[in-house]
Amino acid sequence: QQSRGGFFSNVSTTSGGMHPGVDVGICTIEKANNMLNRMLEDGVAKDLGLVVVDELHLVGDSSRGYMLEMILLKLRLLQQAGRLASDFQI
Repeated sequence: QQSRGGFFSNVSTTSGGMHPGVDVGICTIEKANNMLNRMLEDGVAKDLGLVVVDELHLVGDSSRGYMLEMILLKLRLLQQAGRLASDFQI
């Protein structure tokens, strides 16, 4: 089965989450936070299997660092609570 990818900008989408049929999403930190929140609301957070953060240097950034820290903390807490896939990885 071939995976489908998509780039998600900060432009609003109807669902706010992943688009149907998309397996890989590439997006900003802000959009990732919105998508994660929507997936939690919709009860589909267990669909997440892997989150790759390539901008870890932003953790110390005064304007965007808090958002990245919040996403990473949220993911770790959800993982510990068993609300993500059992093989989920950050």
